[in-house]
Amino acid sequence: SALTLAAPTGLADYGVTDYKVDMAFEGSSTYLGFQGAVAYEVNDMISVAVGGRFISAKNTYVGHLRDIEVNTASGWLIPGDVMRGVADGATAMATVYTDSAAYFTTAAAVETDPTLKAIYEGAAAKYTAGAEQYTVGAATATATATYLDGKTADVEVDATESGTAFAVILGAHITPMDGLEIGIRYETQAALELETKNSDANAVYFVDGTKVNADMPAMLAVGASYAATPELTVSGSFNYYLNTAVNWDGREENVDNGMERGLGVEYAISDVLKASVGFLSSSMGITDQYQSDLSYSLNSSTVGFGVGYMISPVMELNVGASSTFYTEGQNATATETYNKSSTVFAVGLQFGL
Repeated sequence: SALTLAAPTGLADYGVTDYKVDMAFEGSSTYLGFQGAVAYEVNDMISVAVGGRFISAKNTYVGHLRDIEVNTASGWLIPGDVMRGVADGATAMATVYTDSAAYFTTAAAVETDPTLKAIYEGAAAKYTAGAEQYTVGAATATATATYLDGKTADVEVDATESGTAFAVILGAHITPMDGLEIGIRYETQAALELETKNSDANAVYFVDGTKVNADMPAMLAVGASYAATPELTVSGSFNYYLNTAVNWDGREENVDNGMERGLGVEYAISDVLKASVGFLSSSMGITDQYQSDLSYSLNSSTVGFGVGYMISPVMELNVGASSTFYTEGQNATATETYNKSSTVFAVGLQFGL
């Protein structure tokens, strides 16, 4: 938790120099899409299509925070014990000051010398005020210890979020000239609500029954390919994501619309063998205010290549690989950075009748 990570700084005045915690977290996110469409050929140049996609989403979270301790001159302690030690010290000092105040009060009561009597009364008042300050300090430290006990208690998480959504797909295919193919696709926004399931009735995080909005944004995609020669085909694509129109429970205020730009080249080495290479640049439209431990998104560049081999007139084997290079991101306070890498290998077998 944020409090755990801040423990060394927040308790530094009390001799805390470090902390340790048994921490583990695993998560998964699976979005399954099932789609269908019908197409109609308007003429030799234009075809149109309409369809839909059903999305089934499921996120899982399993983890724990246990045995949080801070390092002090007395050894490793739970954070609450640090403040209880402070409270014990303040209580002891309050007792000393109270006893001193009582001593000087008694001395002043029996003293006949006016000068000494005034000195004793002043000392009694000083020690009485000091005892009150230490008493207040002890109460504050005790309350802080109770607060820390709650905030640094062991936390277990075993929860899922799931929901379904539907999007309409509209498409068009245009062939303005021989060798040039243009495809246009628009997908409507899919309203997605994820509901949490958690068997722990005392859960602090991922509370059972909680619902969050996680809409999938509408998108416009345009792609084109051109057969420059019988062997060489060049293609390009552009995807535009309407992120700012979604409902993400306010987090959409911290995003801009995103886009992807792609370029690919395919070359037929022979009648049965072809190779391709491609590049994709992604700008996700995410600001630092959006980023968090549980949900972050990074701009990236992807390079991929593939080989296709015709095993028979109706069967083609495809093998490919890609690597994605992400741009490091950070949260709004610049206290955390986010990065990752991705490499994909794929094998496909395609049949045609």
